Amino acid sequence: MLYVLEPAATTAPHTGAVRLRFLLESLTALDGELRARGSSLHVARVADGADVAAEVAAAAARCGATTLVYEDDDSPAGRQRDAAVGAAAAAAGLAVVTRSGHTLYPPALLLDAAGGVAPRTMAAFTSLVDRVGPPRPPLPTVGDDLPPPPPPPPPLGDGEAVADGAVPSLGALGWDAAAAAGLRVRGGEAAALQRMEAFLGRRGGAVVRAFEKPKTSMVAWRTPDTTVLSPYLAAGVLSPRTFYARLREVEAAGNGRHTRPPVSLVGQLLWREHFHLLAGSVPHFGRMAGNPLCRQIPWDDPSTDAAAAARHAAWATARTGYPAVDACMAQLRKEGWVHHLGRHLLACFATRGDLWLSWEAGAATFEELLLDWDPALNAGNWMWLSASAFFNSYFRVYGPVTWMRKVDPEGKFIRHYLPALARLPTAYIYEPWKAPAGVQAAAGVRIGDGGDYPAPIVDHAVVSKVNIDRMAKAFRSGAAAEKGGNKAPAVKVGGVGGWGGGANAKPAAATGAPSRGGRSAKAKADAAPVKTEESGGAGGLRTRSGRVSKKR
Repeated sequence: MLYVLEPAATTAPHTGAVRLRFLLESLTALDGELRARGSSLHVARVADGADVAAEVAAAAARCGATTLVYEDDDSPAGRQRDAAVGAAAAAAGLAVVTRSGHTLYPPALLLDAAGGVAPRTMAAFTSLVDRVGPPRPPLPTVGDDLPPPPPPPPPLGDGEAVADGAVPSLGALGWDAAAAAGLRVRGGEAAALQRMEAFLGRRGGAVVRAFEKPKTSMVAWRTPDTTVLSPYLAAGVLSPRTFYARLREVEAAGNGRHTRPPVSLVGQLLWREHFHLLAGSVPHFGRMAGNPLCRQIPWDDPSTDAAAAARHAAWATARTGYPAVDACMAQLRKEGWVHHLGRHLLACFATRGDLWLSWEAGAATFEELLLDWDPALNAGNWMWLSASAFFNSYFRVYGPVTWMRKVDPEGKFIRHYLPALARLPTAYIYEPWKAPAGVQAAAGVRIGDGGDYPAPIVDHAVVSKVNIDRMAKAFRSGAAAEKGGNKAPAVKVGGVGGWGGGANAKPAAATGAPSRGGRSAKAKADAAPVKTEESGGAGGLRTRSGRVSKKR
């Protein structure tokens, strides 16, 4: 088996140390499974993504292969790469076989059943899936009749390649292992299956049958309320069909008494499926320009605006001065993972809530930091949280002080991830800038310029109202363009969407600004989206040159 490491899988800003460590652990585990069956994994590295096709053809020639088998990649970059690989293989006289395994259904099957146009709402997508029927059962684990290991390739001229095709270390790829010390999940399919079965077995399956994503706790970081299987699904370590099949078995044991989509665990897999279908069929799904689903909102662009760049840097390094926001970012930076409601808070704050930054800039930061990064889910959720698509209640924003205080009044989450604030009295834990100098001194912290923790970079009470007015204008402009036939219609999606959460989850209020319709937009943070961390992202395994599971 061949795995090709592209630069995008091993270098910043396309990945981070935590995700790369998880990838390498998963590859090492796969190699061990293959060796136990008399074969092995061969890892090749290329200096440029355009070299993948040549490397695959060369590897096939070295081992005398007659057939190339690989998994379809539904991302735009993956499709382009795979087309080149397929063409090079065919030119070398290889038979080419592709399979769909990263999703529950082959995307082409769903798209064909939908008449060529992917459903724009979850209700319509669920109806489509009901018509198509359940996905195929997972394939069994491979047996021992695998081909022997291929001969090693010659080393690259730069001397950095692992000549025997072994899985490289973080250090060999230029990373400091200490930067990945926060990883809390083990790589590999065995670890994924163990975690899956442990969650499915909680209280004899009752936890699964009663699962409602919007009701899970974002501050249960020691023992998460959610499965934390998303990294395995994203990287192709765990087959979604395996997870789906086991979920249905556990649900069946409840004699029909279980939650249902969109809030159930099966619903989370369907959200994942929906975004993948949209990403594979909507032009330019991962960006604003040329994307027919995305509202054209005049965000500030950190790549061209120095002030926006400064705001983006503060947000991305957990220095906004709002502890709720910064604690979520600190967890993400350290562990590569944060609960879906934390992702909601981060994304809303960065875009329409406070900083008015382009959602594409936020999505790029998440691409680097997320352990469970998936291009389809990442883009879809950022569009959702920024109200650029799928979500119309732009006047509902997350209050960076009031919202988390309701779910964690003592600020335990803040104290854990922002140790500089650990000794602050509870009265100031969410608003440390209000603590008198004597209180700060007693807590061993100084707030403000040159201090241990910054003052707020924006005044939420002011900027949230300004941004609601901006959003109202953008929505009016979009409606006018639509009426004039110059813009694709905005898409309204019911129910749940995004990185978990749900239409039933109403986080604390945030602003007191009126909505464009004149009714109060008073601080109602809407947890509209739902769907990522349970369903996964997309790591290097899946988008680079294959996935790491033996099952599909």
